[in-house]
Amino acid sequence: MKRYPSPETLSLGLFLTVLGILWTLSNFGVLEMLPILRTWWPLSLVTWGVLELLAVRGARPAAPSSGGGDPGSGRGDS
Repeated sequence: MKRYPSPETLSLGLFLTVLGILWTLSNFGVLEMLPILRTWWPLSLVTWGVLELLAVRGARPAAPSSGGGDPGSGRGDS
């Protein structure tokens, strides 16, 4: 059975990769990192919150079936 990475793991890896690329470009003088971080840091909180909600929704077990069959089948009528 294939096991896929969780959304949190995938997004953390992507975030760290992008942060590393931006930091390297900042070290080479291609862009200034601090203004970018000041502007966009709240997006990381929003992304984290959405991923947590998706993880909770995906981890929720399926609703148990009542076992009563089709409501229109006439079962239970006397």
